[in-house]
Amino acid sequence: MQTTQILKGILTATLLLALGSPATAAAPPRRSHVDGEVLVKYRQNRAPGKRAGDRAARGLSTVQAFRASGVRKVRLPADMTVDQAVALYRSDPDVLYAEPNYRYRLQALPDDAEMHRLWALVNDGTDGTTDADMDADQAWELETGSRDIVVAVVDSGVDATHPDLAANIWTHPGETPDNGIDDDGNGYVDDVHGWDFADGDNRPVDTHGHGTHVAGIIGAVGNNGMGVAGVCWRVSIMPLRYITAADYGTTADAIAAIEYAAANGADVINLSWGGGDYSQALKDAIDAADALVVCAAGNGGNNLDVVPTYPASYDSAAILSVAASDADDFPAAFTNYSDSRADVAAPGTGIYSTVPARRTLFEDDFSDDTHWVADGAWGLQSIYGNEVLTESPAGAYADDMDAWARLETLSLAGISGARLDFSVIGSTAGDGDRLVVEASTDGTTWNRLWVGLDDGPAESISGTIGTWQLAVADLQAYDGAASLSIRFRFISDGSGTADGYLIDNLAITCADTGQGIDAYQYYQGTSMAAAYVSGTAALIMVQKPTLTPTEVKLLIESTVDRKPQLEGFVATGGRINGYQAMVSVAAVDLRSRAAATDRIDLDWTVGDPVDSGFEIQRRPDSGSDYSTIAIVGTDEFDYVDTGLSDGTTYIYRVLTLSGGDRTGYSNETAATTPRAVGTASSGSGGGGGGGCFIATAAEKRAFFEKGRGMTIGLGAALLILVLIVWEKTRQIHRQPVVIHPSHRSDGTGTESGPTGP
Repeated sequence: MQTTQILKGILTATLLLALGSPATAAAPPRRSHVDGEVLVKYRQNRAPGKRAGDRAARGLSTVQAFRASGVRKVRLPADMTVDQAVALYRSDPDVLYAEPNYRYRLQALPDDAEMHRLWALVNDGTDGTTDADMDADQAWELETGSRDIVVAVVDSGVDATHPDLAANIWTHPGETPDNGIDDDGNGYVDDVHGWDFADGDNRPVDTHGHGTHVAGIIGAVGNNGMGVAGVCWRVSIMPLRYITAADYGTTADAIAAIEYAAANGADVINLSWGGGDYSQALKDAIDAADALVVCAAGNGGNNLDVVPTYPASYDSAAILSVAASDADDFPAAFTNYSDSRADVAAPGTGIYSTVPARRTLFEDDFSDDTHWVADGAWGLQSIYGNEVLTESPAGAYADDMDAWARLETLSLAGISGARLDFSVIGSTAGDGDRLVVEASTDGTTWNRLWVGLDDGPAESISGTIGTWQLAVADLQAYDGAASLSIRFRFISDGSGTADGYLIDNLAITCADTGQGIDAYQYYQGTSMAAAYVSGTAALIMVQKPTLTPTEVKLLIESTVDRKPQLEGFVATGGRINGYQAMVSVAAVDLRSRAAATDRIDLDWTVGDPVDSGFEIQRRPDSGSDYSTIAIVGTDEFDYVDTGLSDGTTYIYRVLTLSGGDRTGYSNETAATTPRAVGTASSGSGGGGGGGCFIATAAEKRAFFEKGRGMTIGLGAALLILVLIVWEKTRQIHRQPVVIHPSHRSDGTGTESGPTGP
């Protein structure tokens, strides 16, 4: 390689990869989906039909089925592209949809800026604006958390041994540790502390760092004399790993993790990652989860209405989409935004939280080549007095080259969370010339490793990397291997040559379970913002366990600190405020019942005195906007809402008032007015009397069908019951009454006694 084209750089910090981060290299385009796989969902109550046999004959096979969403992962034959398979399935009328298995990336940006460490929770103005925070100190006076609330972190894993997290890691109540048995029959053996969906084992160890940082924001143990405090001092963090150290994860693995979280009782599911491809399968999995799903809006600085990021941009009642704000309550420079697709803002710049501690197994600055065996031209080259490894020490690489440099064999016995890091810079003449990283446990069969770079994960490195970059490869699949070989392999075609690549600062590290209390770092991104919202949601659920996920979402949205500079960036125009959300969970228990076809009665009880009164709000079931229908005094605890439409569902809530300000929200409650019944003509004879309203059989059936699964007001139920009894009585009175003889025999066989009607 020509030294005049290279400037040696220094890597000063671990680099986190992020969707939409500024590219530092012109890299070749990469596929946004997994080759050789598609996701398919059949229409409801439809099984694969006659065409399934044709597809099987062509080598298509289902390799994974997701029970909750009904989606199937299908493996393709080697001669079929993803586009061809999608077209084939979409031509089948029994198929609801078919799509690629998209890849996703974490939503975090690298940052090593020094700032007040917990400004997001309590901002004293040291680095930012005073009170540009979540008022966590005030919220903690009301509630600090509970391990009964489960927050699933679907991410790169979590360091369950971190001293500031270990006490808050979720434990599967139905699983016996290390017995090799799937005790609860959920398909996952020994999933005591979550699952690794990337490698298919019960060790969701964080080789990236992102998931542990997110987990610390949500639930680092508080008041323990060390490190930091999460939003929840006590909580159950469920570690679910689906993204590797190379910042690589697939739709199928994300779906599996979300379904696992929902099936195992997660109250909140945190998704601090995203991508630009719309997956209906992923949306179905989110919609099927009975949990609040908090999503990072993304870090590309884009308007989500123009450049959407998924899952944050899905139109789903389950999702709370979060943009990032800074320490002055302005939108973070990198955050995606939208006044319709981003719901709230939360702190996301310079966030200090937990990261996994790591120890070094092997490192090489290439001062010599004693640890390497080379094939072909590979060797060392001196760049400004520093030795580096390269495939072409003498200058440009050759055409039609296939050569490698192999590291001496290492043992990973007893190791968890192994990872390869190295620095790389250089260029190739075209996409056909590429650098790959491979691993082998026997020195014969080599497996290609995905490599994480600034602009995303790749199976191979090609194109121009103009400044030194950190490259990361995940080795966790080889944890415990008695023998592991790693090699760099350079392949070129005959289209031309270039300088090639330089490699430096190589290290193989693993999780350090004997870490101290200093495993913390600053990150920034909407990932961090989403984590603050997840923690806040968990606190609310502790204080008011009866709230539904939708009600918790509404509470967070309705209690933001509104800021003019956030108007237009998020739908609520504000940054979350944990304290306001907590005090807004007023001790008001609201009930509703339909009393007539045009009337619903409300009543409520309160746990604490109210200063100014109660504001009663109503919205139709088909809409989302509340309107105020009445304000009543502090000594009034019921209200009659009249003039309503029959057969209509209305939703209510009551707000507590103090000095004209809204200080709390009750639970939401719904009631349905009964359908108005028809008028029957007056009867004569039988039961006698005048005219009466009679529900026809069709009307009664329609009423009960409409009311199935809903809370029917007591008054409405009694009304229908009276009508039914009245009709039955009227029918009886219309029938002839027969008085039977006494059946007394006089010995002649002739019955005696009255026989008339």
